[in-house]
Amino acid sequence: MKKKIQKSAKKRTVIRKTSLAFLYCMFACAFAAAVPDTAFPVEEIYFIVNDEIITKIDYDEHAKYYLESARTGVTGTDAANKKISKEEIISNMITTSLIRWEAMKSGISVDGVDVTNRINRLARMNKLKDIDALIQVLPSLGMNYEYYFKLQKNQIFSEELIQRLITVSEPTAADVEDYYLKNKDTKFLIKGRLFRLSRILIQASEESGFIEFRTLKKKAEKAYEEILAGLSFEEAVIKFSEDASSKSINGDIGYIFPDEFEGDAEVLSVLAAAKAGDITPVARSQEGFNIFKITELLTSGYVPFQKAQRLIKHTIVMEKKMAALEERLKKVRNNSVIIKKTDYFGNYEFK
Repeated sequence: MKKKIQKSAKKRTVIRKTSLAFLYCMFACAFAAAVPDTAFPVEEIYFIVNDEIITKIDYDEHAKYYLESARTGVTGTDAANKKISKEEIISNMITTSLIRWEAMKSGISVDGVDVTNRINRLARMNKLKDIDALIQVLPSLGMNYEYYFKLQKNQIFSEELIQRLITVSEPTAADVEDYYLKNKDTKFLIKGRLFRLSRILIQASEESGFIEFRTLKKKAEKAYEEILAGLSFEEAVIKFSEDASSKSINGDIGYIFPDEFEGDAEVLSVLAAAKAGDITPVARSQEGFNIFKITELLTSGYVPFQKAQRLIKHTIVMEKKMAALEERLKKVRNNSVIIKKTDYFGNYEFK
């Protein structure tokens, strides 16, 4: 009798478990059937570039930034005089994808730390406290942080590709001088204030401890006090300056525009009130503590060739590299698989 009861109980348990499983299955099937397909949307694909997919969402996000950048002049496009087409936008996206593809194929990698470090530098250059402050500004540029992060990652890929894999010849002295003369009236007119500076530098880094930092500042203040007491600036350079590149030439660091001290608030402050012949009080920069002598102040005319030539060399080299990159991308394009998956762009074909 006892065994029959146990068998009966086991049977009821099995039936109950089977019934529950059946009911669960019925409920799950009914729920799945009740959920419309649109609850799990599939992104519309616009292009496939090698193994990378460009979706409608990607395109819309990039178009929003591209148009806003053109409107505000970030991309250098004059939106008032030029209608930006959807073909131009998608072409820009495909080119970026090919650059990224070629960079990675060539062994170039960019991780999250690289991108975050770059963004931190950009935030400081734009006088923003940190990344959180930067995030607050991004909507005015037509983007969010996630898109900005991707944008900077792509920029690093481009820069690394150009720096590591594209080599060009250095411009000759004649090339540099010719560029200056041809572009003098358009690129080298002085706008604002251009200083020729000499300086005394007491080096101090952000890693300096508080006590060391205070000691270094006192050393710079002592140099300034001795100048006020009658020591010539040139003698003070020899006695105090730690800038090896300028110490032997009376502290001369050449022609400087104030915005070259971007992020150095104290330096910008002392220069704002300075006149030719002035010696400034101690001002802190990213390199350390500075005392400047304004040996020349220009507010009109042309940027001196001496100042312009380094920029000209860099410009000529970059123009050559961009031309070489364009040729390289033509070969990459010929060896890539680019498939259009939409009629949105009509007869457009990437070339």
